[in-house]
Amino acid sequence: MNLLDLTNHITQLVNSDAGLRDGLHAKWLYVGIPETYPCITISEISFADDKEEGEYSFNLSLWYQNTTGAAGELKFYELAGKLKALVSNSNLIAGGSWVSRNQPDGKTKRALFACSTYL
Repeated sequence: MNLLDLTNHITQLVNSDAGLRDGLHAKWLYVGIPETYPCITISEISFADDKEEGEYSFNLSLWYQNTTGAAGELKFYELAGKLKALVSNSNLIAGGSWVSRNQPDGKTKRALFACSTYL
C-alpha cells in the first residue's frame, strides 16, 4: 500500500456516491490547506511500528468555503454527512472520530475524519 493506492481507493469511494462526487471538485491534496473549495484532502498518514502489519492511519478532510450564508452552511453539512456515511460504511476503513471546525477566516470549514484501515 502506498499513497497512490490510498488516493485511488478514496477516489473510488467518492465516485461511488453521485451526490458527493457532483458536489466536489476532483482535487486531491496530500498535505496542507487546499487552494480551491470544496475538496477532500488526505494527510498525516502513519505507518507506526506499534500497529499491526498492514494497518495504518490517516486524516480525511472535507474543505468547504461558505460564501452563500445559510445555503452554503447547509451544503457543507450535506457533503460532510455524505462523506462520513461513505467512510463509515466502507468495509476497508473503520474507526476514527468526526469533527467540524471553522477556520480563522470565518468562511472556510473543515470536517475531519481520523481513519484507520487495512488495505
